[in-house]
Amino acid sequence: MFERSLLNYKLSNVHWHLTTRGWIERILQSFDFTVNRSFMTLFKTSSIEIVHYCQTVFNCELSSVLLVKRYEKFTEKLAGASV
Repeated sequence: MFERSLLNYKLSNVHWHLTTRGWIERILQSFDFTVNRSFMTLFKTSSIEIVHYCQTVFNCELSSVLLVKRYEKFTEKLAGASV
């Protein structure tokens, strides 16, 4: 009985993490879309290639890219601290 309740608890945690992850990804996509549209308005273009080039030139990384870089840096520090 205890193992079954523990399994249900773990499955509910897995479900929560999966739904939260999808929610965070949608928020990041929304931020990226907003930044891209702002660049399109700023440079008066409708080409996403030009927008990506301008973002590269001005070193303006999207939130989704920044989050991945920060997560990797955090996990590297965490792994180094546990040694």
